Amino acid sequence: MLDFTIAAYCLADDFLKLQQHHHHPRAALCDAEIMTLGLVAARFFGGCFQHALHYLYDARLIPQRIDKSRLNRRLHALQTTFAAFFAHIRAQPEAEGDAVFALDTMPLIAVQNARIPRARIYTSVAYHGYNATKKTFFRGLKLHLVVNTRGRPVEAALVPAAVADVRGYELLPLGLVPGSIVTADKAYNAKTQEVALLERGITVLPLRKKNMTTCPEAHLRAWVSKRRKVVETAFSRLSSLLPKSIRAVTGRGFELKATLFVLVLTLISQ
Repeated sequence: MLDFTIAAYCLADDFLKLQQHHHHPRAALCDAEIMTLGLVAARFFGGCFQHALHYLYDARLIPQRIDKSRLNRRLHALQTTFAAFFAHIRAQPEAEGDAVFALDTMPLIAVQNARIPRARIYTSVAYHGYNATKKTFFRGLKLHLVVNTRGRPVEAALVPAAVADVRGYELLPLGLVPGSIVTADKAYNAKTQEVALLERGITVLPLRKKNMTTCPEAHLRAWVSKRRKVVETAFSRLSSLLPKSIRAVTGRGFELKATLFVLVLTLISQ
């Protein structure tokens, strides 16, 4: 825990210096310490900022505590900074080796199906999705994630749960080098987007549905299925970080915590 905390602070501090970011000189905690607190909360405390604050103070890693309201405001003010931080620490698109990537979607549940009538966040039907694995409906987001052959995130996007998976082609920039291969599941079958990406030198190989005329040979299907397992492993690691339910009062707070979990996954992936 201590090693992760120190490494997270060093990375956050170096990033803020690189961006020439300046925090208020009278602030009790600098922005690098606030970023570290958010990462530690996502890594060890299921996203609970107060538990992370108490740990850092008791371990004498921060000079003083700040109240809950001020801490939340500081973290929300850094939301765009966290997104830029992910772009800084993510795996580079120029992957070593054969430049093969895997793309998939994971549901991030904010409100379980039984609690939807009493939900106070994500009340719009745009956030009403279906979890095929658990065969249940929910309110929340979907995480589109692209990982390299080592399972480290390259690109990520959070979208409302009702948005179709195939829209991931539009939401993700897919700024990969020419010659890259992206494997995906059956939900990413879209001929128009595949042709557009092929013109950029990026080959998309989703698992084809049985009733499609473009169904590939058996050995190619087996190769795609094997290559896709790395993103499933990444989602398993992410699920181990997530609590039973992500507690958030607002949609923006839920998105902040989801971003922090993806950041931690990027940091701990080798």
